[in-house]
Amino acid sequence: MTSSVTVTKVGGDQGPVGHSTSSIANISHDLAVVSQLSVTAAVDTVLQNSAQVFLQGLYPPAGSAATETLANGTVTNRPLGG
Repeated sequence: MTSSVTVTKVGGDQGPVGHSTSSIANISHDLAVVSQLSVTAAVDTVLQNSAQVFLQGLYPPAGSAATETLANGTVTNRPLGG
C-alpha cells in the first residue's frame, strides 16, 4: 500500500495551509501504522517532547480516542474529525 501525507513547509511562499506539494511517501495518511514509523530523540526532555508533539500533529486522535466526555457530561470531538 502506497500513500503519502501532505506536509506544509514553514515560512516562505507556502500558499494555502495543507496544499503543499511535499509529502512523506509510503506511510499511512490517516492512522498511525507503527511498522511504518521510526522516531528517535536524544535523551533530552525538550527534544523528546518535541518528537511526541510532532507525531500527535501528524496522527491526531482517531476513532474512540477522538471523543472525550467532560465533567458536565458534554461529549466533545477533536477538530477535523480526529
